[in-house]
Amino acid sequence: MLDIERTAGTDGRAFRLVGALEGGVARQLQRMLSGPASDGGLLTVDLSGLDSCDTECVRLLMTLTKRARIAEGDLVLTSPSADVLQALTNIAAPDDLHIVEADVSTPI
Repeated sequence: MLDIERTAGTDGRAFRLVGALEGGVARQLQRMLSGPASDGGLLTVDLSGLDSCDTECVRLLMTLTKRARIAEGDLVLTSPSADVLQALTNIAAPDDLHIVEADVSTPI
């Protein structure tokens, strides 16, 4: 099961994914993100709430990223867990996705 939450105050340009990103929810994700990805500008997707991500969904994220770049924008994936990051990087080439890992440093 996947929950797709819009992040408040971002004009519909930021989302947070919670749950498992698996093939059964790819169509739901595509419906939510296709429009914003095609509009250009910056689109961010927080992956910190994801438990897993399968091959079909990684490929969908790659397609959405290409669509955003064609529209002179970008899709940025933020804060993936170690397991989700591994799934993303095992399938996608370094230039296929824009991934920003969580900042784990703690101010002293």
